Amino acid sequence: LIAVSSGEVIPVDGIVESGSCLVDQHILTGESKPIEKYKGEEVFACTLVSTGKIIVRVKKSGDETVVSDIKNIFNKTIDYKSSLQSRGEKIGDNSVIPTLGLSALTYVLKGSNSAIAILGSYIGGEATFFIPLSTVNYFKIAANKGVLIKDIRAIELLYSVDTIVFDKTGTLTKNEFTVTGIYPSKKYNETQILTYAAIAEQRQNHPLAKAINLKAAENNIKINNYSFIKCEFGLGIKIVYKKNNILVGSLKFMEMENIFIDREKFDSINYNDKEHSYIYIAKNNEIIGVIGLQTSIRTEAESIINQLKILKKEIYIISGDNEVLTKKTADALKIKNYFSDVMPEKKGELIEYLQKNGKKVCFIGDGINDSIALKKAYVSISLSGASNIAVDTASIILMDGSLTSLPEIFKIAKGYKYNTNSAFMISLIPGIINVGAVYAFNMTIYGSLVLYYVSLAAGIANAYIPMLKEKASK
Repeated sequence: LIAVSSGEVIPVDGIVESGSCLVDQHILTGESKPIEKYKGEEVFACTLVSTGKIIVRVKKSGDETVVSDIKNIFNKTIDYKSSLQSRGEKIGDNSVIPTLGLSALTYVLKGSNSAIAILGSYIGGEATFFIPLSTVNYFKIAANKGVLIKDIRAIELLYSVDTIVFDKTGTLTKNEFTVTGIYPSKKYNETQILTYAAIAEQRQNHPLAKAINLKAAENNIKINNYSFIKCEFGLGIKIVYKKNNILVGSLKFMEMENIFIDREKFDSINYNDKEHSYIYIAKNNEIIGVIGLQTSIRTEAESIINQLKILKKEIYIISGDNEVLTKKTADALKIKNYFSDVMPEKKGELIEYLQKNGKKVCFIGDGINDSIALKKAYVSISLSGASNIAVDTASIILMDGSLTSLPEIFKIAKGYKYNTNSAFMISLIPGIINVGAVYAFNMTIYGSLVLYYVSLAAGIANAYIPMLKEKASK
């Protein structure tokens, strides 16, 4: 048996033996709402107790936990990108023997001076210098825009991406709750209900309490002190305020206190709604109001999705949340394709499915449950502040923790593609001209050196032009 308190990470898979709590398990399962856990219910390693205290009977620990199963699948996943080689190095390496052979032939046909001139051609060899120089400069451009590119191959692969798959919770949506509705009974108004809730929740630190306190602050509501009676962790709190008994908490908490809701008084609430979490407020054994809360879509998400559509990218959402929540997010962002109720190992399978059907997928996620999908995707992106395994796995990190820089990455990839193609041409053409000039015009080593230095200057200029344009635009 182990005890886990508010703010602590559950270290094992097990069953709640006693106590109750709110568990934030979005990082593992992708569920956006904290889940109430009571005696007899299952909890998982690496999930966070937002508030409350529980005694857990250990079922699985160490390498046997669900998180370790995900890690094992992750470690067995083939790294599709490991066989990719730098095109510059390949062309440079492959041109060595032909250049030596041609030089030897030229020595026989035209003498030593021409043979040495041929050695100076080294067709494509300068690409091994020009392309890394371009890469460093594009890394700097990306860094200036708040993007960390961890893998040199990612920026090249990104140019070919035609499909972007988003994890929903924590990526398209925020991890915090916002108040979306306040439903008072006839004797009260919204301000009174919010005031009672904020006074009771002012010392609590779970996500729902934070949302209520923020809403109260936005409405300039004065928060007074109260006499504390009791707190059922994960359920609710009972206080005395101006000689009134005030209860704020879940419907189960109200029922435990023998307070039952008259649903006819709150007929505007859909009690089967899976999108919202509801907090009930009671005064002197009567429910006087309800507050609805839900996670919100990132403010920048709609604009980012629209920009990606302009770039002709196909958009998907994958989520561990239920159909209702996932569809609502997809509809709000005008995304046609989505998958809901997806377990962690299934995310990787869905990425494989899309790629087997000819799509080149960029997956964007932030949780432990996204790690397999991140590794299997053609290109993977995560956000600063995401789980360690997501940050470690992703080849690109958005350092500001938002999606704002996402369209810029694709523009950078496009610029990088054109720049490296120019670098190839600059490394190839002078070498070809050099060979032709030796045989057509008997060009000597001096002419070969002139061509070399001209191409060197052109290649360096080509590598630095994007950085100079970036500085000029600021």
